[in-house]
Amino acid sequence: MIKIEYKDDILRKKLTQYASLCGKDTSQVVQNIGRVCAIECMKYTQPYGTSNGARDQGRAAITADLRNIFVWVTPASWKLLSAFTRKKNPLTELKSDSGKAWATSSQDQITDASGAKGFHRRNRTSNGRTKKLPLLGKALVKKAAYKKFRTELQKRVGLAKAGWAIAATECRADVRSPLQGVPLWVKNNMANSEGSADASKAGKGLGFSMKIRSGVDYARTVLSKSDENKAVKIAKEKMVKMMSAAIRYEKAKQAGLKK
Repeated sequence: MIKIEYKDDILRKKLTQYASLCGKDTSQVVQNIGRVCAIECMKYTQPYGTSNGARDQGRAAITADLRNIFVWVTPASWKLLSAFTRKKNPLTELKSDSGKAWATSSQDQITDASGAKGFHRRNRTSNGRTKKLPLLGKALVKKAAYKKFRTELQKRVGLAKAGWAIAATECRADVRSPLQGVPLWVKNNMANSEGSADASKAGKGLGFSMKIRSGVDYARTVLSKSDENKAVKIAKEKMVKMMSAAIRYEKAKQAGLKK
C-alpha cells in the first residue's frame, strides 16, 4: 500500500492566485490536482507506461517468473513421467534421449492450475517475484495446467496501476473523462484492485492537503519512492502550467486584449 500526502507551497500560491483571478472553486481545483497526480503515479508504476508494449513487458516478466519454478511437461512426456514414478525406479533421475536428467520421482508433480497457484505462492519472495530453483528442484506441471495458470496471471498485469486509476476517479475531478490516459488493460483490473483519495482544503484559507492511495499490497514493489517523487513532480508541473496559462489568459482578457 502507498499513501501520498501532497502539500506544496509553490502550488498553493499558484492555486490562490488562480482561484482569486479566475473565480474558480479551490476545493474543485484540489480534486483536479489529485486526479493528475494519481494518473502520473499510474504511469510510473511497473510495467512503465501505458502502451500495449508495457503490458507485453509485464506479461513477459510473469513468464520469466514462472520459468524460475516450473517445468511444463507435454502429454507424451507426462506418460513417461507417470510410468517412471509408478515403477519406483531405483534410478533417481529420468533422462532425455540426449542423457540429460529432466525429472526425479521426488519432484512436485502438478496436474491443474490450482496446484500451480499454490506452488507459485510458496515460492514467491517478499518483493512478489519468484526465486530461481535448480532444474531438478522445479515443479513438473502439465502443459495445459501451466498455460491456464500463466494466462490467469497475465490478465492481472496492470492490477497495481489500477489502484491509482481508482484513486483518480475518487478525486471527483470536473473533467469529461477522469480515466483519460488509462489503457484498457489497466481498466480491466479496476474491479479487483483498490485505491482511494482525499483531496480537500485543509483548515482555513486556501491551504490544502491532498492524499491519494493505492491499496495493492505490493504497490511499493512496483512504484519506487524515486519514481513516486517523479510522478508527483510532473503532476505539480502540469497543474502549475495549466493555471499559469489560465491566469495569463484572464489578465489579457481583463486588459481588453482577449474577447
